[in-house]
Amino acid sequence: MKSALTQLPTTLCLIIVSFLFPPANSFAVIDTLRHYNPATVGTSSLNTTTYPSQYACFEPPAPGYIKSIIITLGGASGTGSATLHIYSQEGGIAYPMLEHDLITPVIINKTMAGNQKITVNLSTPLLADNNLFFIKVSNFSSGVTLIMDQTTHAPFCSSSVAGYPDYYVAWGKASSGMVQFSNAFVIDVLMDYTEGLTSPQYFQDITAAAGINTNLSNNCVAWADINNDGYLDLMVAGKLYKNMGNSTFTDITASAGINTSSWISTFMDMNNDGKDDILFLNGGGVHFIYINNGNETFTKNALNLTTPAFVSLSTVSVGDFNNDSYPDLFVGQLWTNDAQGNEIYYLHNLYVNDKNLGFIDTASLIMPDSLYWKTLSGTASPSPYTVGRTRAVRGAQFVDYNNDGQQDLYVSNYRNQPDELWKNNGNGT
Repeated sequence: MKSALTQLPTTLCLIIVSFLFPPANSFAVIDTLRHYNPATVGTSSLNTTTYPSQYACFEPPAPGYIKSIIITLGGASGTGSATLHIYSQEGGIAYPMLEHDLITPVIINKTMAGNQKITVNLSTPLLADNNLFFIKVSNFSSGVTLIMDQTTHAPFCSSSVAGYPDYYVAWGKASSGMVQFSNAFVIDVLMDYTEGLTSPQYFQDITAAAGINTNLSNNCVAWADINNDGYLDLMVAGKLYKNMGNSTFTDITASAGINTSSWISTFMDMNNDGKDDILFLNGGGVHFIYINNGNETFTKNALNLTTPAFVSLSTVSVGDFNNDSYPDLFVGQLWTNDAQGNEIYYLHNLYVNDKNLGFIDTASLIMPDSLYWKTLSGTASPSPYTVGRTRAVRGAQFVDYNNDGQQDLYVSNYRNQPDELWKNNGNGT
């Protein structure tokens, strides 16, 4: 884990405090985290109307307790206020999205015009055992700002899921979304690194130790018990791994007779014989269904699928939406660009199992009068918009959301396109 101390010259304070009670060798290190450069602090700040919520991220070098926060507010007001929040790592993303408060938000009050350092002491030190946390300042009174330095900093905080490995330590939330800044807010965080604190390791990466190739492409993942031994087996990037029942897997792709790569693969009992088969979908209109022979081998069959070639496959979902005991299929696509750079969207693809190793296109069943969306009150109501079937689909899932025994369909779309909840009427529509 990178230390958050490397941004400063020699302005940090380290104090070793010996405890008077057993264990005799216990100690704590009191440390101040900051990103800003004190030499370039003036009156610079973000516009609080444009950016009503402003965020700073911190990466403590070890698990510790947040004891207090020293924040510099500016502006002409001598009596205004702002509100301070503390958020956790929230999954390691570049900025907090859930905004789950770790403490009761604190109102910070100014008592003088211009820059003012205000210390917020936490009545109970807050354990920070993840590799980063966020401080948000919002609800600015008129004439109150959060001061930034005027140094251009390099990206520092790290994220493995935000689309890029490093990002800046200052963010502002505008009406159009989150915006990064290369300056740093003037915030100090007093940390107590008590001896013996550790970060809980909820998950351990055992990919290589389990015998799974760590260099596979980023195609979809599917799980099923192909041999009915009680252990789930794995299909990833066209590779079939048998679960050995001891936290290891064996690549049986070749011995199972699988020799097809795909954009998307998933398990489904295509012929309703109680054994999970494997569906492979590709661009170009060439698709396959591998029928499970019941002995850890599969027989390859061309899939009967009357559809234009898929060009931007993004998701599949399997469900028996007509209750005939044979699995049916929804396929979604993202988009492509034409020669002018315009985005081209594609039709939803809804298929019913023809019971002969193929599917029949039934996308016409998805019509606007069956489109529902979830309101803020939690109820489902008809959409007021006329909705075509071309969408950039991120994900989809068959689900019986109203517990009537019928498989409904939820489709999650990209950008400003509304998501779709298709209610199964139970009569083929």
